[in-house]
Amino acid sequence: NWLGGPYDSNPFGQAAQVNTAAQGLPGQVMIGGKPVTLCEHQGADNYKSPCKLALADRIIAESSVLLKNEGGVLPLSKSANVALVGAEACSPDPLEQAGGSGWNGFACNEVPKVNIRDGIASLPGGPRLDCASDPGAADIIIVVVAPEKASEGHDRSTLQLHQTDIVLIRQYSALGKKVVVVIDAPGPMITSSWDAGVAAILISWLPGQQNGRGIAMALYGEGTEPNGRLPFTFPKCKTQECSIADERASVALGDLIDTEEVRIFSEKALIGYRWYHAKQIEVSYPFGFGLFAYGTTLVQYSAANAWEEGTGAKVNFTMSHAGPRAGHEVPQMYLSFPSETPGDANSKPEWVLKGFAKRLLEPNAPAQVTFTLTQRDLSYWDDAPGRSLWVCTTGQFKACVGPNSRDAILPDKGTCVNFQSTCTPGGVQALGPAAVAAGTAAAPGAVAGGPPLRLVTALLAGLLAGGAAVVVGMQVVRQQRSVSIHSAVEHQPLQHFSQDQQQEHATGADSRDSLTRKGLCGLNCGT
Repeated sequence: NWLGGPYDSNPFGQAAQVNTAAQGLPGQVMIGGKPVTLCEHQGADNYKSPCKLALADRIIAESSVLLKNEGGVLPLSKSANVALVGAEACSPDPLEQAGGSGWNGFACNEVPKVNIRDGIASLPGGPRLDCASDPGAADIIIVVVAPEKASEGHDRSTLQLHQTDIVLIRQYSALGKKVVVVIDAPGPMITSSWDAGVAAILISWLPGQQNGRGIAMALYGEGTEPNGRLPFTFPKCKTQECSIADERASVALGDLIDTEEVRIFSEKALIGYRWYHAKQIEVSYPFGFGLFAYGTTLVQYSAANAWEEGTGAKVNFTMSHAGPRAGHEVPQMYLSFPSETPGDANSKPEWVLKGFAKRLLEPNAPAQVTFTLTQRDLSYWDDAPGRSLWVCTTGQFKACVGPNSRDAILPDKGTCVNFQSTCTPGGVQALGPAAVAAGTAAAPGAVAGGPPLRLVTALLAGLLAGGAAVVVGMQVVRQQRSVSIHSAVEHQPLQHFSQDQQQEHATGADSRDSLTRKGLCGLNCGT
């Protein structure tokens, strides 16, 4: 019950109340200046509403992340000579959900789960492919695989695919065919032991019963394109063979697993992409990565500008492209705090995500985007004895905007601007449960240091869905209390954190204990 418990009021924010009658036709709302038809509410039958299932299809397609697309193999032509292989391609029970409290029974399975084969066949004019056909006779081979299942109560033993699937991908890559790998991933993956030999990689995120239909839409460009972005880092293994020892030497804190030192929260704010950046470790695909418009072109970022507004600031920039087709871009803003900000190195990441958006970008039609930085975004947490409050930082900030955490800060890939803090020396912003609920609903902030009460932004839904129907910023305040949490995505032993420590690991954004869609399980909620 969000309204009960230790909170003075609901810290998760209130659901928007839409007066549809006042906005035009019944069942419509205005989004981005355009009328959008809402699905009719069908009560207990919502789970099998054709309109809502179609919406699920689109969300799956748009939240998928295209990591690679050499030679423009995607989107596929419906007349292409395609073969389906892999255990998940034609499975009557595809892996489309994790275990634990995220499982909902799919309404007694009255709506069957859709595999990739049936999803492709359901498209208008979609080909009827057979997993028993000879892949050697095809021009394009789609390999559909899934890693070890993630669940509450146990950890994945590896971030790699099953060894049999790695062998399968290498086998078909050796044929000289165009190989497209589709993965339903529960979290970060290591792909570097096989990805050099494939033409395309499409990542989806255990999307539920409409799994195969939505992925088929992404593969064939049926009415939309995959425009999700990675909500965590895909590490790069130090060797091609990538033994377990090699893997642990390649991922954040992996070298501390066997000694159980990983249980000591020494990295503080250096979680996920911040850790890889601080250690200057090369990764396969950085946090926030995803190809634009099937990789047909690169988006150019330019003309970053910043100005003071009230107690905060605004950052404006331009993005454009000269490619052959329109696409949805997800610009991301990373902020670097002034050098005089107090704290040790692990409490002060060099770059912190502070904003992201999703925009349709037409060819040769530059678009301007503005991000807002609140006073809270420009503050650090002071946990000195007797303090425990946010302090607005004075000095010079630097904001960089670009397509992902790696490229945004590069001069030829992103655009940056310096600006002076609007804070007065010693300015403070007190924090308590009521203040969080009432005053910080729009704050996309991250924290530096280790407060007893910490604000967390759940980045997963926004980046994962690319803002398709949902761009979520969930703020969670947790009280100092010990709880046990279970990593659903990293190969680590069960860990015991105080709840303030768990906050950094529950963002769903990119952490050693990112719980992906179950990032708030500490509060007994599901996906």
